[in-house]
Amino acid sequence: MDAEQRQMFQDTLLEDEADLEAQLAVLQAALAKTPAAPKAPPRRPCRRALPDHLRRVEHRHEPEDTHCTTADCGQPMSRVGEDISERLDIVPAEFFVHRHIYGKWACRCCQRQGIERLVQEPADPQNASPPIAWPMPDASSERGRVPDGGSIAGAIDYSLNSWTALTRHVDDGSVPIDTITSKPWAMGRRAWLFCGSELAGQRAAIVMSLVQSAKLNGHDPWAYLRDVLERLPSHPNSRIDELLPHRWEP
Repeated sequence: MDAEQRQMFQDTLLEDEADLEAQLAVLQAALAKTPAAPKAPPRRPCRRALPDHLRRVEHRHEPEDTHCTTADCGQPMSRVGEDISERLDIVPAEFFVHRHIYGKWACRCCQRQGIERLVQEPADPQNASPPIAWPMPDASSERGRVPDGGSIAGAIDYSLNSWTALTRHVDDGSVPIDTITSKPWAMGRRAWLFCGSELAGQRAAIVMSLVQSAKLNGHDPWAYLRDVLERLPSHPNSRIDELLPHRWEP
């Protein structure tokens, strides 16, 4: 690391420290104004009952021998009660395709006379593929039937909160339907201990996104970043989109 790089690193570190100190001061001021709430007594864990509308699959467990085991008795016993426990389960969704086959009919006699007439049942508009937007109201409706705090509820909440990003490929065909190819680095782990601060982590994420986007568009990341950084000082802000990886031209 040369002197100029060390100076840039030092300047960045000082900016991050100042920003963190400002955020800490705001939080401390807000904490001082908030009266301390009385500590509530610990509550005993209480498991909520599963919703009544869910389908129940009963598994009955009875003793193999229902005769009295008392010596010198052996009489048949009577059922006097039961204990019930319930556990939530799920059947994975089954995807299948409806094939609508419309037969074509023609008269051989008329064909021999040079008359072409094709008879076919008109296609039902309801059989067309539904738009991608239909699962969202279905997911919202299903969320209202799932208890909070479970893994199923968390998965549905994640989908609903990220719906715009999950359906971005519908509006832009150049966007891949998944994000696996855009994550070449292992996220998280202890590597983030060396980013320095939250702001430094955000800058690292931006650089990672630019590098991988350049690769996905067939560019050399080093050549792309060097050219963009050289153009930025004199490039009009109204045409900044021209420097994006999918629009950049060397």
